[in-house]
Amino acid sequence: NKPAGIAVHGGSGLSFGVIEAFRQLRPDAKELELVHRLDRDTSGLLMIAKKRSMLRHLHEALRGDGVDKRYMALV
Repeated sequence: NKPAGIAVHGGSGLSFGVIEAFRQLRPDAKELELVHRLDRDTSGLLMIAKKRSMLRHLHEALRGDGVDKRYMALV
């Protein structure tokens, strides 16, 4: 569960994010990749694939009807 205020990856002036932290913690897992992104100010579930084959599978599920996404906005 990614808290708000944390970037999922480096870029746009940031050199470090969640995926870079995971890669440092798991140097043996060479294929760690973000399945999707969340904006820095958004909290929520963040999926990370450990293998390229699972990354492809999850991308297909997200594009089709294989995942039920639900959003809640607090205003």
